[in-house]
Amino acid sequence: MAAELLLTFTMEETLKRVISITTEGIRLAWGLGGQLQRLNKSLTMIQAVLQDADRRAVTDESVKLWLERLKDVAYDAEDVLDEFAYEMLRQDQKKERTRETDSLLDCSEVIGREDDVSIVMDKLTSLTKQHVLLVVPIVGMAGLGKTTVAKFFCEIVRERKHFDVTLWVCVSNNFNKVKILAAMLQLIDKTTSGLNSLDSILQNLKTELEKKTFFLVLDDVWNEDHGKWDDLKEQLLKISSKNGNAIVVTTYKTEITVMMETSPGIQHKPKKLSDDECWSIIKKKVSGDGGATLAANLESVGKDIAKKCGGLPLLAKVLGGTLR
Repeated sequence: MAAELLLTFTMEETLKRVISITTEGIRLAWGLGGQLQRLNKSLTMIQAVLQDADRRAVTDESVKLWLERLKDVAYDAEDVLDEFAYEMLRQDQKKERTRETDSLLDCSEVIGREDDVSIVMDKLTSLTKQHVLLVVPIVGMAGLGKTTVAKFFCEIVRERKHFDVTLWVCVSNNFNKVKILAAMLQLIDKTTSGLNSLDSILQNLKTELEKKTFFLVLDDVWNEDHGKWDDLKEQLLKISSKNGNAIVVTTYKTEITVMMETSPGIQHKPKKLSDDECWSIIKKKVSGDGGATLAANLESVGKDIAKKCGGLPLLAKVLGGTLR
């Protein structure tokens, strides 16, 4: 009983945080307002489950375990809220905070993304040979799965050897051409990590890539300065004049995609997941990649939670991970 009371208190405090975030300068017009409201509803639903359990004597051991795990959900919901708040702080660039990403794909993340990858693949295969450097942006709000789509696509490109070299650079708020080019070179030749001269970096990249095609992912781009992008693009074109090179860019802002895309309308926005797909992510996390069977009553509650994810794989992943 004490555990359920603690859960209820935690949920109330988290709901207060949702309201606080919403009212303290977050721009709802940017599109996060609806997602915060959905999270608010999700937490309210969980709170109702806990309050109902508080009124009844719970004897089923599996349900008791589920309620205990929901306690962790209440705490980890804070992480989701932080993710949204972080994205808003990114927009204003008032806070120097970055997150590093990599190209390694977590198999539990690749649910409901086959169509998105297929669409990007079709664009690349049909247009790459027509350009020295094709740029396809992937755009969408925080939690939509942009980086996951890029990882999935990157893995397919490597397996099928569509390009001679495949590279991944996490950019974030520091759009620095020397840093980006140096990161590319270090992925090809680890002995060049000490180079910081633009000319030396370009000479080495040209030696490595002049007669090859390359596929580059620029993940998490925030830069809105057209001049910085034009400068980087100019350097990349110096490296290889051979047709068939491509860049996939992930970003949260449509204006950035318009600035960077090779052809108007080539950008892609990943779809939101269905309730069933969100439940699949949650179930996979809870059951240890499908290795355990869930009780029917737990599955019913889990599906209700999945409906509150608003189609965002981030929410499904966080909730599923905390219930494991």
